[in-house]
Amino acid sequence: MADKQAVKQVDIGKGEDKEKWVKQYSSKHQILLVGEGDFSVSRCLARSFGSGSKIVASSLDSYDVVIKKYKKAKSNLESLKELGASTLYGVDATKMKHHLTLGMQKFDRIIFNFPHAGFYLKEDNNLMIEMHKELVGNFFGNANDTLQASGEIHVTHKTSPPFCHWNILELARRNDDFKIEDYPGYSNKRGEGDRCDQHFPLGECSTFKFRSSHTDKSDSTLKFRSSHTDKSDSALKSKDLGSFRVSQWKYGNVRKSHLIEEFLKQLSE
Repeated sequence: MADKQAVKQVDIGKGEDKEKWVKQYSSKHQILLVGEGDFSVSRCLARSFGSGSKIVASSLDSYDVVIKKYKKAKSNLESLKELGASTLYGVDATKMKHHLTLGMQKFDRIIFNFPHAGFYLKEDNNLMIEMHKELVGNFFGNANDTLQASGEIHVTHKTSPPFCHWNILELARRNDDFKIEDYPGYSNKRGEGDRCDQHFPLGECSTFKFRSSHTDKSDSTLKFRSSHTDKSDSALKSKDLGSFRVSQWKYGNVRKSHLIEEFLKQLSE
């Protein structure tokens, strides 16, 4: 029943394959997914489309770590292989423009579901929020280099406190309510720690969408802002991403070391 609700077909002409849609994703799109957990959302898309030939699904973890963490990962990966999808491991979403494979490709949709910098501190801790922001900011800076001119970047994220303080809303051209039932078989995972294979409560979520301003000139300039007030330490610099404008974190090695030192200090308290 869920499959019938989530997937629709569009006849695009005699002798051609029928285009299939899962919400905002088309079987004609070249799709890159980053930060995958057990690869269930990639499998959902590939199965709904009837093919994964245009899907590249990636994880920060190695293959061995993925199948050790998630009990259903191996079967999901086998399904993706059978459907013709590509899978990549050890892909850092903040450095993917330097990846040997991804650096030479362009995608219509780049998807990052529930980005997270790790379970080091409480989610409402200011340092933890800054770490999350740094992850998202660096992801945008890299994603643009692998995006088609008319493509979109989609980030699915919780919209309730303290997650709303990541300020992703300020970046969004548009956002749609995210409903997990629209993606049959998708299972969200914590991803780290002893409970890495367990679900986390979704609550209120949205998929935030970012599109090129040069293809839609009515769009306003989009910016990513810091709630940090120490200008000497967390100054932002704007980087023109062509499709939209995002402020990228001006964190060098000194700032990162500062984050780690602060984190270790809080752990010891």
